[in-house]
Amino acid sequence: MGIDARLVEGLDLVSKESNGAFILIRQKTEGGPAEFGELHAYLADEIGLTGQIASLLLLLFVRYEDPEYQVQLVEQHGMSMADGSPLLGTRLTPNLIPLLAWDDDLAAKAVSVGPATKPCFDDVKHHLSTLCPQAGGCTEDLAALAALDETLLTIAGKINLARQVLRSMEGGESAELEAGLDRLSRISGDDYYGVYSSIRSECSSITGLSDDLKTLQQLYSLKNDAAAASLARTYINDAQVPAMESPSLAVDRGTLLTGLSPSRLLGAKSLGWNTVNRDANAFKVRYSQAYKRHHQQFHDALPRFQAELTTAKKKASAIGLLDTLAKLGPPAGPALETQLEALPVGPCPCGQDVRELDLSGSPVCSECQIDLNQAVPVTELARLAPLTDMTLGGKTQELSRLLVEKVLGGHTNERWNEFLQIVQASELSSLANTIDRDLISFVKEVLD
Repeated sequence: MGIDARLVEGLDLVSKESNGAFILIRQKTEGGPAEFGELHAYLADEIGLTGQIASLLLLLFVRYEDPEYQVQLVEQHGMSMADGSPLLGTRLTPNLIPLLAWDDDLAAKAVSVGPATKPCFDDVKHHLSTLCPQAGGCTEDLAALAALDETLLTIAGKINLARQVLRSMEGGESAELEAGLDRLSRISGDDYYGVYSSIRSECSSITGLSDDLKTLQQLYSLKNDAAAASLARTYINDAQVPAMESPSLAVDRGTLLTGLSPSRLLGAKSLGWNTVNRDANAFKVRYSQAYKRHHQQFHDALPRFQAELTTAKKKASAIGLLDTLAKLGPPAGPALETQLEALPVGPCPCGQDVRELDLSGSPVCSECQIDLNQAVPVTELARLAPLTDMTLGGKTQELSRLLVEKVLGGHTNERWNEFLQIVQASELSSLANTIDRDLISFVKEVLD
């Protein structure tokens, strides 16, 4: 297992400025490189640390010291990385140490520790081979440079295509992925050291460089499928599915949207586009079946609902006009009108035959545009319509009673005779169909 920052906290080395061992190493190396064995022996013998802890402290010092330090190794050191591959070159630098496999014989294999110097070709092979595997196998820097130039040209071409793929994707991760492509695009150099320095400047670690290259390759591999993935993601995102009515379909939709996100299409847990595409097509089939049933039920219920809603609104309006007659009791119309207005009228009746409904390109009917979340609010109207009828009936009944009292009391006149003619033309029971402000004003005169 490689050495990482968790060891710093575990050994109480969080503050490298105040750590006694770090201060000592810094003092011993301020004039230039110090012998590794001498420093190791001092830490082990004089301070009382074990040989393993002394080696670890020296590596951690190099890992976190700024400006950069290095450990110079003997020629045939035989050390290896945490993944089992051999350690190339003869020096340890800060970004190599986290990837290093622990070696009990480090003290015997290290020559010196001190400020970092310009590396030779072999010392930068880990970085160069991560960018260009062919460069790692070269024995001469000029051959490696030719391989690097070719690789950088290839990477530049892939970056252009990868950016197009990324633009077709939607997701909060796009900015981070774009940043990785930007880092790769800035790597350059006229010689092996220039390329190495560029890598060190742009990428925080070899692992970071490897991750950026992996992202590039994954985006590039989607170049032929990006448009299809974008269409699938848009379709499924627009295919609204109510979780209460269709829980299984809603779960599948959420799973697919996650699988179609950039991080999942490109991540280590990615199922691959072919698998996601197959699942997306299966979802479309099941969604289409559910949508067609919903479409049929929706438009079967819609005409009757709209007719009853229109009637109820007309009655509520009549109640509002009758409310202006104080003798008929407290107002009741505004509350009913507000509740009825809140009910969605819905679209115009759809002429699309559900058997011919094509949902291959869009998850909703092109004519009525309803989705699975839309429903005809028949339950709400079934509650409000009887209440409206009862309220209007109460108002007209009270009006009839007052008019009868008027007749029995002998309080009639010419206006009364005119009112009788109106009543003959329209019964009070259907007053909602004829009542308006003029009629209300007339009734007021009759009752006064």
